[in-house]
Amino acid sequence: MEEMTVHVNPMNGEVNVKQAIGPWQAWLTWSQGADPGQGPASVSFRLREGETAPGGLSSTVLRRVDFQRAGELFRKAQPKAEGMTDKRRQRHAERLQWLLKEGVTDRYLALLAFEYQQAVARGNHAPTPELADMAGKRPETIRGHLKEARRRELLTTVKGKAGGARTAKTDEILRGFDWGAIDRAIRASK
Repeated sequence: MEEMTVHVNPMNGEVNVKQAIGPWQAWLTWSQGADPGQGPASVSFRLREGETAPGGLSSTVLRRVDFQRAGELFRKAQPKAEGMTDKRRQRHAERLQWLLKEGVTDRYLALLAFEYQQAVARGNHAPTPELADMAGKRPETIRGHLKEARRRELLTTVKGKAGGARTAKTDEILRGFDWGAIDRAIRASK
């Protein structure tokens, strides 16, 4: 297994994962705020100091780049990538359930898209069961809600795997929430 290191640039927030591959150093770079479910924005190769490669860069070197392990290191470098505390998870679950009482509205779907993106950022590669538990619904129902969130352009799509990002439309809806009022209404209904 080749040596890998991770560096976070404090000036621009970029995360660089370096992998030593023979005489080469591969640099996999994610920009600040990148979707943790996506691959790097760029990959570059440099000869390691004091090394030579008479034949140049080969396809063998390219195939040895460990994108999966680099992605794991990137996700670990993300702030607050740990799991939710029980208290925070309960509060978020109550908010989802409260908003769902209004129906499958843009408000509910925006919060669901946010929770989906957060679950993926924590490394959950199959977040639907977690979201179903939070919303008090079956996983099939939540899959339908996520599909609707994508249809309404509140969540982007990543083909073939968990991922996606909330959109500007989602962020606009979330900024309009009065979380204090929602939390007070939830407490009053108990």
